[in-house]
Amino acid sequence: MVLALSGLRLESAALVLLAASLNVAFLYGIIIRPIIYYTIYTPLNYNEIIDFSVDNLNVEFKISNKGLSDAAIYLVIRFYNATPNEHPNKEYEEREEGEIIIPMILKPIKEEYESIRMKFSNNGDPSYIFIMISVEANREIDQIFNFNNSFMLSNPQRPTAILLKRLSEGKYMRVTSR
Repeated sequence: MVLALSGLRLESAALVLLAASLNVAFLYGIIIRPIIYYTIYTPLNYNEIIDFSVDNLNVEFKISNKGLSDAAIYLVIRFYNATPNEHPNKEYEEREEGEIIIPMILKPIKEEYESIRMKFSNNGDPSYIFIMISVEANREIDQIFNFNNSFMLSNPQRPTAILLKRLSEGKYMRVTSR
């Protein structure tokens, strides 16, 4: 009978230890999680006009990690009816037409944003041109990053997209909605 009780005590202690370690891992993940801030910037203000026969649209994608751990992410740039004239100043890949993926490892607690610059022109003469960014976790990297990324918080700062409406051939105005 004493052996049976000691087995139950050992099993109970093991389960309590397992539960405590899972709670500690969860709290650790919540406390040190990466917090990703990102935004899109262009010198073209709302209701201003750009003439693509004269100039390209300069776009700057800004991203920062204000959490406590490294983040392995993909910065995803999608563009419709636009053609990149100047590709990103970082290593990138094209997943499909109109989509550029930039793999990044962001270090924590950066006060300034990391910038990626591109230039776009119109593709034909469409009614609208649309450029946007988003962030995806990079799950193809080692397990430490996968643990940190599972708690990752994305915090997009407005704006995250640029919408241009056609006024006349080659001339577009930046608008807030269709």
